[in-house]
Amino acid sequence: MPSVLLQLWHSCVLIVCFPPGSDNESDEEGAGRKALTAQEKEYIQQGKDAMEVVDQILAQEENWKFEKNNDFGDVVYTFEIPFHGKTFILKAFLQCSAETVYQEVILQPEKMILWNRTVAACQILQRVEDNTIVSYDVAAGAAGGVVSPRDFVNVRRIERRRDRYVSSGMSTTHSLKPPLSKYVRGENGPGGFIVLKCPSNPRVCTFIWILNTDLKKKV
Repeated sequence: MPSVLLQLWHSCVLIVCFPPGSDNESDEEGAGRKALTAQEKEYIQQGKDAMEVVDQILAQEENWKFEKNNDFGDVVYTFEIPFHGKTFILKAFLQCSAETVYQEVILQPEKMILWNRTVAACQILQRVEDNTIVSYDVAAGAAGGVVSPRDFVNVRRIERRRDRYVSSGMSTTHSLKPPLSKYVRGENGPGGFIVLKCPSNPRVCTFIWILNTDLKKKV
């Protein structure tokens, strides 16, 4: 397992243990490509909506509520989002470059199973355009089978900025993955991953994970 994924594997323990602009360097969507369908345009807008909420959360860091930390210096906070409720925020300092995390984590969501111990499967259903994808995740059951497995369909938007990389997302629907009886269809509110570059040391970075998940009632 690459060292960056191993670091994240240790860091994500903190958050999974809880119970249930002008600097944008992104390419212009649709440039030189076939016309987008109405559904694809909706996916793109959902990704932008999630990105807007993520930016709002980051701008209010002074209002995050401390919950706990670990010996590695990772910290978990909570924050109440209007219309979405309590959101968990993991902030971790990683001994690797922001570019490495961007390449290994943000651009390859399928690798989530290597560092997020709650995820049993992750696949890309559709690449809408350069900045937007739709993915399917399966969360393993927990507590010896007391908590049944969940699945999620998410839209994700990726942006490269001058000082950070951002992957925002939220739940959506897709014809390839209708709800299945063997899983409880969970729902993710706006959230995602942020990788902050360190101006004084390009070999380290700060990783922020914003998580707003509704596991639904069935256990």
